[in-house]
Amino acid sequence: MIVIGLVLLAGLFHAIWHVRVKTSQDCLANLFGIHLFSGSLGIMLVFFVEIPDSKIFMILFLSVVLHVVYKFALSYMYRFSEISQTFPFARGTAPLVALLISIFLIHLDAHRYSIYGSLLISFGLMFLISERKLSHSYKSILTAMCIGLLIGVYTVVDGIGSKLSNNWLSYVAWLFLLDSMVFLLLTRLVRGSEIWGKINQYKYEYIMSGIIACFSYGVFLWALHLGAIGVIAALREVSVIFVVILSALFLGEKLTKVRLTSATCVFTGILLISMK
Repeated sequence: MIVIGLVLLAGLFHAIWHVRVKTSQDCLANLFGIHLFSGSLGIMLVFFVEIPDSKIFMILFLSVVLHVVYKFALSYMYRFSEISQTFPFARGTAPLVALLISIFLIHLDAHRYSIYGSLLISFGLMFLISERKLSHSYKSILTAMCIGLLIGVYTVVDGIGSKLSNNWLSYVAWLFLLDSMVFLLLTRLVRGSEIWGKINQYKYEYIMSGIIACFSYGVFLWALHLGAIGVIAALREVSVIFVVILSALFLGEKLTKVRLTSATCVFTGILLISMK
């Protein structure tokens, strides 16, 4: 139950930093600022953890590639679509991908109630997409599907890496460092020196986003180290429901029948996952 509670808390933080990225003046600059923080944290942590062996470094290399592509795709998606439309579809797809890979390709065990709960959570999240028509529908759906696939695959990769590591914190530290280095370098090449002006203008906002993002994914990796990958992936995607709740409480958006139905499916899925 402690693991479930912390993963749900990580999901809340995950929702907050995505909303911050979406509502920022420049999505890519916001992600750049987040990785300045996570990279700095990674540099500090690697001095206190062991150096991974070659097998873990290969997993880290694959994970970094997936994470970097995901973040550029996310920045692209947020430029032309609303977060309440495509984010649920992408995040709802991801647990299904992670669950299927975990069961059929790497043969990890999952309790039947956990499987039912994961499927319900994914259905509930994707059901949000039926509330209204997508703007730029084909582009939005295709991008969201690609992002969901990337999330599902890097979740499995990171789950394997954290489980195979002698110390999950070692995997977290090196992932934060390597992922940030690659993403910062590529973003600098794409955007040029003007990116630093954005960072200076919103540095405190980006530091806060970095703290939230690092806590969220750090807890998630710790949970992957302990539990079934597909189940933990499904629990984390409850962040979409937190987005709906936060928008209702602080932005005045309505809790429609579709959103309430989606929340019910997700809540039921959490209850099933928590069953022994």
